[in-house]
Amino acid sequence: MFIDMKVLERAAAAACKYYKLRIGNVDGQLTVHTGEIAVGAEVEWATNAYKSLIVEYIGEIPEPGEIYRIGREAGAQREVGFEDLLNIRKKYSRDMPRLSRTKIRLDDWRIYQDELLVKYAVPEKLDQAFKKEKELEDIWKPRLGPRGESVVYHSDEMTMQIAIALPAATDPVFKSLRQIDLDEENCKAKENEREADDEE
Repeated sequence: MFIDMKVLERAAAAACKYYKLRIGNVDGQLTVHTGEIAVGAEVEWATNAYKSLIVEYIGEIPEPGEIYRIGREAGAQREVGFEDLLNIRKKYSRDMPRLSRTKIRLDDWRIYQDELLVKYAVPEKLDQAFKKEKELEDIWKPRLGPRGESVVYHSDEMTMQIAIALPAATDPVFKSLRQIDLDEENCKAKENEREADDEE
């Protein structure tokens, strides 16, 4: 699992404080959903650390179809009707716009870019959930999630959804980046094209 558990643990603790933490077993995935970040790990690939986080909040590994909402004072309560919310795998599709995870950070945001150069900002504290950046870029394929409200990564082991920081779109510096290509591979390709034209 390509995730820094410390980031997920902090997000879960914050969500629990406001009764926003949900944990379930949906469509073959053990899911932890904090509102800002959601992780669905295939049952057979879930690590002991990930399972321990789940047990910490609900006392056991949920059975297939079970969903719990957890609050600091209310404890863990069974919920019905939130299967779509916690089915993280369905949030990913190869038909969704492909995103590039750029190396640009703006204040507290990591900048993503789609193929039309539209920029999206993800809170840096959540983007740090990805533990191995090199392997992430090689294996995981980021996509723009449903309604353009999240970045979604998917692998054989798990699916991860991170909320886009919509307020960032109003930042004047962020707006100024709209027509600038920040994708490193695209920039290298264009540079190679220019060099080839100069040689001719």
